[in-house]
Amino acid sequence: MEPVDPLISELTGFLKNAREDDLRLLLTSLLTPAEIEALVQRLGILDGLARGTPQREISERLRVGIATVTRGSRVWQKENDLLRRYFPRAK
Repeated sequence: MEPVDPLISELTGFLKNAREDDLRLLLTSLLTPAEIEALVQRLGILDGLARGTPQREISERLRVGIATVTRGSRVWQKENDLLRRYFPRAK
């Protein structure tokens, strides 16, 4: 098995040039519906945190446990500079 870094580089290169239809096909080919849903939920958590939405409200809106939102909050705090580039609504 190849080291992870070269694979991430290949995936990054693909994502830069991929069309939306290609990305959709890639995701549905590589991930199960449950994995896609989990990814969508995690992005929703980060989006809610960027907007300043209270964690309890995010939990209720996305129907995820508060612990899941808290985990997202820890990621948000740790990787804040990076995430602000992708979630520009952050205060």
